[in-house]
Order: sequence, then C-alpha cells, then structure tokens
Amino acid sequence: MTKLSKRAIEALNRNETDEVFLYCLEIEVEGEEAWRFVNNNEDIISNGKRYTACGFTVSLPSQKNETGSETCRLAIDNIDSRIMQFITKGIGKKIMAKIIIILAATPDLIEKGPLKFILRNVSVDKATVQGDLYDFYLFDRNIPEGRFTPKDFPGLF
Repeated sequence: MTKLSKRAIEALNRNETDEVFLYCLEIEVEGEEAWRFVNNNEDIISNGKRYTACGFTVSLPSQKNETGSETCRLAIDNIDSRIMQFITKGIGKKIMAKIIIILAATPDLIEKGPLKFILRNVSVDKATVQGDLYDFYLFDRNIPEGRFTPKDFPGLF
C-alpha cells in the first residue's frame, strides 16, 4: 500500500478543500486490451494511461451484516454499447479490475492502490454494467493466518 501525499493528507484534514479525489478503474479481460475509466466529467491521463470519463461506483458490504453474504459490487454507467461488448468477451475468462485513487491536480501521483479485484457475476442492463468484486489476494492468504506447530506449541502435540 502507498502512503498518502502531504497534499492529500492536508485536503482530508481540512473542513473545505479545492482538491478532488478521483477513482481510476482499469478493467482487463484476459487476452484483450484493458479499458480505463475515471469517475470525472472529463478524461484524464495518469502515468501515461488515458482514463475515459465515466460514472461508476464501488459499493462495499455493510459492516452490520452478520451473515457475511454481501459482496463488494461494481456498477459502471452503460454509456456506450462497447462497454457491454467488452465485458461479454470476458465470459468464461478471468476479468480483472484495478482501482487507484489520485488527486486531479497531481494525476501522476497514486495516492492509494492499486487495489486489485476479480470481477464475477456480471449483469448488464440498459443503464449499468454490474458485477461482484472479489479480493484478488484472497487465494494468496493462509486461512487461518497463524499456524500451530510443535515447535511453537509443544503442549498441543
């Protein structure tokens, strides 16, 4: 994870600020060129990559949910039929989503990220393209995180 810049920290700690935090989304279907979006009213270039202006939201699960059945969701405004066509190319393939957070004034400085997800359970209607986001690193973690070994816990063995 990256640390926030001094400029971003100051913006977060002020009551009012002119700084604008932007979420940049990159979606990559296995074997296809990635599509990039920014939740802004105009395109932006960050680190040499063009992000197209497009509304999208990332919804996190409720912390009050005790069943754990809710997932992280992505909803992209279906402003162009090519978005739907691009996503449908991913049927049966791995679809990756990366999110970075930048300041509009300093687009080449990544404030947070990249946060990597696997996009699944995609549905499309005339207004939005939606899907569930699964933590990309889920399969890299040991569950449970700790291990009981004879060396560390001789009384258990």
